[in-house]
Amino acid sequence: MDMNTAWKSTCRIILGQEIGELSEFRAYLLSGHYPISERKSALSGKRVVMGADRYPKSARMISQDEIDYAKKPPALSINEIKDIDSMVEAFRERFSYCGNKVFGESKFVSGVDNCTDSFFVEESHDIVKSKYVAYSSFIREGSENVFGSGVLIRGTHLIKILGSADLARSFDCNICTNSSDMLFSVYSHGCSHCMFCFNQRNKRYAIGNLELGRERYLAIREKIVAEVAEKLKRDKGFPSVFDFPPLEGKPQISASKPNDGFDIAPMEKAFEATTALIFGKPLKGLGKHSKFLEKNVESIKETATSPGGKAYYSDYFWSRHVPSTRMIGDCETEGAGKLKISLPEGEMPGFDELKAKAASVAFFPVEFSLGNRQNCGVTPVVYESVDSYRVSDATYAKKCAYDTHIQNCDSVFGSGILMVDSSFCLKCNDCVKVTASLEMDSCKGCHRCLFCHNCENLSDSMFCFNAKNLKYAVGNAEVGREEYMRIREKVVADILSRLEKDGDIGIDICSIGARK
Repeated sequence: MDMNTAWKSTCRIILGQEIGELSEFRAYLLSGHYPISERKSALSGKRVVMGADRYPKSARMISQDEIDYAKKPPALSINEIKDIDSMVEAFRERFSYCGNKVFGESKFVSGVDNCTDSFFVEESHDIVKSKYVAYSSFIREGSENVFGSGVLIRGTHLIKILGSADLARSFDCNICTNSSDMLFSVYSHGCSHCMFCFNQRNKRYAIGNLELGRERYLAIREKIVAEVAEKLKRDKGFPSVFDFPPLEGKPQISASKPNDGFDIAPMEKAFEATTALIFGKPLKGLGKHSKFLEKNVESIKETATSPGGKAYYSDYFWSRHVPSTRMIGDCETEGAGKLKISLPEGEMPGFDELKAKAASVAFFPVEFSLGNRQNCGVTPVVYESVDSYRVSDATYAKKCAYDTHIQNCDSVFGSGILMVDSSFCLKCNDCVKVTASLEMDSCKGCHRCLFCHNCENLSDSMFCFNAKNLKYAVGNAEVGREEYMRIREKVVADILSRLEKDGDIGIDICSIGARK
């Protein structure tokens, strides 16, 4: 089965019919989540796909298939290394940022970056253990037949989904978990066969939060999906579920009591332990180092909700799409979920009429909290996590602070983009299974490293780009333990001096490749 066949099969399952060729919907499917970025290779001029455009415009870009892993660059003399700036200048010609990155057993992929152990993937990035994925981002853990979607795990037969876990056969839904056969729904969990449902749990055959008999629901659904399919065929796109008119006045939505108890001590202790591992001495005070940690991390903001409450959100996830007059916080989702539309017996509304009715129940949480979650402060998205502070999305995480998105992480601080299966890390991006490291970008399986990009299975190494299986390496050259530790001592001393004086290092892994 090729990708276009998978697309048509998914359309038949969700919409009851095919709506056209996959390529015709490229612009629509790439909108709304985190589409790929593109540059040209400095070596060949070929297209280089990247998951994020976080590198300087002057930086040298290459494709992963252009890397010469056998090349052995010469080591620098210790006399050439006085501080971080001298090292960056000496290694600048070795720094090339890499796109088109494919790892593991991936096959039949094109136009992808950070694709691991996946099959049949097109125009996507950060795809792990999935197949038949197109125009999507951050798709993980056995997902299949996913199109135009972002940030989800274990999803099957999905079109235009943002943020989900264990969702199947659904179209244009956001922040739904353990659900199936959903259309135009948001923040619904344990549900099936629902349309225009918001803030629901364990509902079946519901429209606008109103449960119906099975036969009536299916009759209305058949009419609606036929209209949706025809519009998709004609326009090659469709209005978003967020596309509701501004709300006038304050809605009468009750709020549950928030859990105000929060103790920052576990994160403080973890920060000290992490910095002690990396620098040889602990740094004390998360607040004191907040400027350093928050740099390049999605900011978390406080907002007034539509009913008059308070909520935290970040623009990293779905919240940037939420109409400001329809925002609610986690404490208001239960109250909002009690709202229902009116649908008199015998009435068979069309799509436009039904959407107009749903406007009375369409309230969008900018916070998400589910599963075991304890002691999480100023963390908008919490899924099975404990002890977090100022994290945009904490999923299966503990003792983390000032991060954008972390999954299965322990003691990770100041990290942007998606960090997975990592621990005791400081200011890293888009890494998997990285430990006790600082300023790592797009790396996998690395330990005790500093300032590395697109590296695999490195230990005790620094300033390495596009390298594999190195130990005691500086600038991709293995120098031996004694020499490495001497250089590392200078680098760490310079870092600590800068942090003490300026509260910042002054450079990061995504900027050191800039060309003059």
